[in-house]
Amino acid sequence: MKKAKSVSGEPASENEVIQNGRRTAVRNGVIDRWMRKEVLPIYDAIAARRSNAVSANEAWARIAAHIGSGKRSGG
Repeated sequence: MKKAKSVSGEPASENEVIQNGRRTAVRNGVIDRWMRKEVLPIYDAIAARRSNAVSANEAWARIAAHIGSGKRSGG
């Protein structure tokens, strides 16, 4: 089955599909652009105001508390 899919050009597994997508994204510069446009500005903002930053555990605790309070945003 795997050999037949290989010959046909069809991916042999979900993992192969993910790997192919990742390789394509790297080759096309998608990940590099995402890092420069979205990730690094957020990192820079956090680094500039470290006193506002919280740990991941604290962030999840705040999210859980917000969800537990029944508050909903939007209209």
